[in-house]
Amino acid sequence: MKNLLLKQVFILFLILFSTLYSMAQSELSGEIKDKDGNTIPGVNVYIKGTTQGTITGFDGKFVLEIEKGQILEIKYIGYQDYSTTYTGQTTLSIILEEDIIGLSEVVVIGYGTKKKADLTGSVGVVTTADIDLQPIQRVENALQGKMAGVMVSQNSGAPGSAPVVNIRGFTGSPVYVIDGFIGGNINTLNPNDIASITVLKDASSTAIYGSRGANGVILVTTKSGGKSDKLEVNFDYYHTVSHLANKQELLNPVSYMKMVNLAEEEKGNLAQFSDQEIDDVERNGLGTDWQDEIFRIANSDNYQLSLAKGGENSSHRFSMGIRNDEGIVSNTGYERFNLSYNLKSKITNSTNFNLNLSNAYEKLHNTGTRVDGGNKVVQSALIWSPNLPVIDPLTNDYQTFQGYGASVAQNPIYQALEVNDYNKNVVARGKLSIDQQFLKDFNFRIFGGIQLQNYRGDFFSRKPPGSTVPSKVSKSTSSTLKFQGNGQLSYAKTINDHSVNVTAVYEVLKSIYDGFSVAGTDPYTDQLGIYSLDIVENITGYGNSKSELGTISVLSRANYSYKDKLLITGSIRRDADSRLPEGLKSEYFPSGAIAYRISDEAFIQQISAIYRLKLRASYGETGNVSSLRAFQVLNTVSDGPIYSFNGIETTPTTGFENGNARANPYLTWETSKQFNLGFDAAFFNGTIELIGDFYSKRSTNFLFNKQVPAYLGGGSYKDNAGDFKNSGVELQLNTKWVNTNDFKFSTTLNFTYNVSEVISLPEDSLLIGSVEGGFDTQSHITIIGQSVGQFWGHTYLGVQREGEVIPGAQPGAQPGDALYWDKNGNGQIDINDMSVIGNGNPDFTWGINANIDYKAFSLNLFVQGVHGLDIYNLPAHAMMGAGSGSLHPTTTRVVDSWTISPTNGTIPGITSDYKSQSSFFVENGGFIRINNITLAYNMPEGLIKKMHLQRFRIYAGVQNLATFTEYSGYDPETKSSSGGRTAGVDRGSFPIPRAYTFGINLTF
Repeated sequence: MKNLLLKQVFILFLILFSTLYSMAQSELSGEIKDKDGNTIPGVNVYIKGTTQGTITGFDGKFVLEIEKGQILEIKYIGYQDYSTTYTGQTTLSIILEEDIIGLSEVVVIGYGTKKKADLTGSVGVVTTADIDLQPIQRVENALQGKMAGVMVSQNSGAPGSAPVVNIRGFTGSPVYVIDGFIGGNINTLNPNDIASITVLKDASSTAIYGSRGANGVILVTTKSGGKSDKLEVNFDYYHTVSHLANKQELLNPVSYMKMVNLAEEEKGNLAQFSDQEIDDVERNGLGTDWQDEIFRIANSDNYQLSLAKGGENSSHRFSMGIRNDEGIVSNTGYERFNLSYNLKSKITNSTNFNLNLSNAYEKLHNTGTRVDGGNKVVQSALIWSPNLPVIDPLTNDYQTFQGYGASVAQNPIYQALEVNDYNKNVVARGKLSIDQQFLKDFNFRIFGGIQLQNYRGDFFSRKPPGSTVPSKVSKSTSSTLKFQGNGQLSYAKTINDHSVNVTAVYEVLKSIYDGFSVAGTDPYTDQLGIYSLDIVENITGYGNSKSELGTISVLSRANYSYKDKLLITGSIRRDADSRLPEGLKSEYFPSGAIAYRISDEAFIQQISAIYRLKLRASYGETGNVSSLRAFQVLNTVSDGPIYSFNGIETTPTTGFENGNARANPYLTWETSKQFNLGFDAAFFNGTIELIGDFYSKRSTNFLFNKQVPAYLGGGSYKDNAGDFKNSGVELQLNTKWVNTNDFKFSTTLNFTYNVSEVISLPEDSLLIGSVEGGFDTQSHITIIGQSVGQFWGHTYLGVQREGEVIPGAQPGAQPGDALYWDKNGNGQIDINDMSVIGNGNPDFTWGINANIDYKAFSLNLFVQGVHGLDIYNLPAHAMMGAGSGSLHPTTTRVVDSWTISPTNGTIPGITSDYKSQSSFFVENGGFIRINNITLAYNMPEGLIKKMHLQRFRIYAGVQNLATFTEYSGYDPETKSSSGGRTAGVDRGSFPIPRAYTFGINLTF
């Protein structure tokens, strides 16, 4: 009875409570419209701090239960957030304002800024928010996969190595402008100091930089202090653990020894190893996995600290960065230390003063070509005999070549530990500017900048074991001093619907270089690990070089806008460069662009799906003399070469023109003319944004090296003798799939297609590329009417089998031989049978960046793809035991050889003539890579305030998670060149590691 009474009381209490609650709540009917009176469907409407919410219907209306005093919040992509406190009304009409932050965002362009909505050229922007999504080691990494038309390739996985950046085709490196300083050293810049990166792609944008803008311009703006007078302290630390992403499949010691015996037997020689020797190795587990020996688990640390403070009239920011990276190859590493200070001060109401100071020190240890490249540590580990130990037990020194395997290489551990190459850079940069506004619409700026770079290189190679060659030591030092000064006058005026902005600049650039080098031997430092980098005994060579370069420029630009929908830009720049001869020093570089914001027209506004639409067209010209050295138009002299005249060999004579630096007094500008058509479109209230560009770029008077006959001294000289064309399509799709208070999901997809064509050359074709690594002739060829970057070599046709005839193959081949195309049909295979066998430049590239935010968690995913290119795999040639310096194979690929299976073997016999310069070693270099996954936790605002913080973020990620490719080498991205006329050769580059990152970011 008592329990029944309690139940009745409890039920009565619930009924009373629900009645009171329903009385406290009210039903709110609302309607949401835009500024033009159009209703907006699908708008998120919810009560702050609760899970209660709804969305508007097709008529823009909603109904929601809400209590008096609660806060109503409304969010919709493309419009500004709206919130209001509910006061008890039953109906509510809301007008949402367009969110034009993206359009009103100020973008840094050449010699000024511009609203993003008013851009007429093809420009890409990366902001701090983009950079913070994943750990960035170098400035170039922040651009990778972020925008169409910009390809960033990591040629080497060595710590501190610089990626290669190509903009719109593969014509050369872009120029970097750091806070207005042209040609600033980007290698030592701290990525944490970057506020934004702007990439100028089309010539209408780059022409303002004249000869500097031929290959694109990358503008880097560093962070400055905030507006608050409270000191803001930011600390960022992350630790990275890296390892080799994938090993090459090599023969184990026993299989290798058996394969050596087979090879010797096939040559008609006695076996190299007895059965007893092979049994001893197998039974005792002898031998060495050279990949395991040279590669290691590497650790890296990155510390960043910044102090920022602002106020009404000034702002300050000081930052310090420390980076210490181990390479995954033993005895390799990179260190960097950065300091920077930025000051912005408002001296008077019309006068502003800006100061930027930075200093950086970097040290690279064994990260250059002495470790990374052909026949160096990485490649040696692939071809050195696996049955040998690291240390010879008889000599207690490094094991030496034993008459089999690879004579061209050395003990990989000796190379890794006893060859030391140190490179040190100290870069100091200062820049100041004063802006003076006068007569209301005028502004005058004085800009001055200076950059000093001091370099020192120290190399020591301990005497090779078992050799009479002494230890080698060399040193080199250099200093490069750059000056830049300009005066800039600007005028800006708006009258009714018309706006005009005019800029005029006078600029002077100068660069002074001074270098010295010395090399020698040191017989007193031959003991293991004992050497001095401060003493060079027995000098064997030295050199000294000096040069000065200078450019004087005058430029002007005018921007006109009518009702903010018709936009016109025009510019012209005159450059005079000291490297060119008198009368040809100067050239004019004009550009023009027009944009029409067609979505402002009434007939377009009637199409509800179109949110924004702007059409663009531009044309511009840029010059280039970057490949010229100082004094290129003047002759220098050197010892003359030996050549034959009437059958009699001459002797060297002092006073010949220097064959490697011959003059040409008629050199002129290499000029690029580029046309661009583009559009910027947004659909469905800005949830989908599509940016597209078509470009055509013609480079004339291209600078080539022309050969000189031996009887005239040999060598080559520069001449304006080429004409190239690059054209392509760029597309970028930005989407905001979901944008609620708790969940956000957005993606960016970019696609670039580029094709090149050779229009003219001094001859029908030119062989180019370095002659090394077993090449029979130059590695690449440039042919009129075809694309650049083509490989030159023999065409591999297959394996000669008993009684089989393959059309076009050389006659007289024996079973197991490699067959090649006898191009001229003379029955012999020589350099006259070579043809185009591949291309090292990709047809198209793409990248996807996805960002997911759920409450306090965020996830960033970056995937990239590169397709339609080939790679010349030179290490594979040595691993097959081919060539004069590689006597026996080490790769498991030989298991499928004719020697093992005369009937089913897919490749020639192990002693066959594997020509290095053949299509047998040309592979598909396309790949898809999961480049980055980063998961972060951002502490909610309430918890942050309790901890007296402004930001608390912890994150973990993995870089280079997986690569999907047909390429058999370590990595399809690491090549000697990622673009241009000699692209796509893998000479045994330092592999890109897989890296795991753990970090924390605090702001006080």
